[in-house]
Amino acid sequence: MLDKQNIYTELYGLRGLFITTNIDTHFDDRFDSSHIICRKEEITEDNIDKSKLYHIHGSILDRDSVVLTVKNYFDRYSDPKFMAFLRKIFDEKVILFIGYGLSEFEVLDFLFTKSQDSLPGRKKHFILLPYRENEDTRLQFDTYYYSELGIDVIPYLDSNRDYNQLFNVIKTWNRNIILESRAFYALFNEFRDAANNYDPLKEGKIFQEINNDRSCKLEFFKQLSQSQNSLPWLIPLKKEDISIQKIIPHRSMDPCHIGLLWGF
Repeated sequence: MLDKQNIYTELYGLRGLFITTNIDTHFDDRFDSSHIICRKEEITEDNIDKSKLYHIHGSILDRDSVVLTVKNYFDRYSDPKFMAFLRKIFDEKVILFIGYGLSEFEVLDFLFTKSQDSLPGRKKHFILLPYRENEDTRLQFDTYYYSELGIDVIPYLDSNRDYNQLFNVIKTWNRNIILESRAFYALFNEFRDAANNYDPLKEGKIFQEINNDRSCKLEFFKQLSQSQNSLPWLIPLKKEDISIQKIIPHRSMDPCHIGLLWGF
């Protein structure tokens, strides 16, 4: 079931700025290891990058980074640099909460007890929540509660509470966004620049994109096939075990109809 309905594959396809309070590694394999951030000293407002995954409560792979106890929580949320990171995110980005409930809102506690900024100047935020057919009262309660926090509820029907419908919702969003977005134009320009101007510092991001999206892989290979300076990429691609046997020109995809770097 996980292979057939891997929600992390669909989430990555939304191409937002991904921040998680989970300490597990289920989402990690979608990111280059150098783009996974979990240590408090790395979570700063000048280190915000859409190509990275932020474990703001740490990662199970780094026990010293994990926030589990009350003391850990207070230490993390009283750190000025960490707070500046969250403030910048909440003030400048539109946030979609997925997989959160009323009992899991440490981040919202930051919004109203630790941030001195006023709500009116902030971006609008949203939360995706499941409901059964007979839960109108619960929906009304949640709508009122979250509206006080500056968050709009996006409800979806999930009678079985088995997360299958959440997968379907994210998948549908993903496909609709892909059809309507122009944002891959910028990403494909990055591929063109990288193919013609090899930079080892760009390897991680390029590999992350082409390993997660077949259209990205095809586009990067196309750019390499047309580049006069593709040789420096051959060894890194081989080390990553990324096939380079069929780097041949193909019909260019219309960037107006492929993907999205979502404005989270």
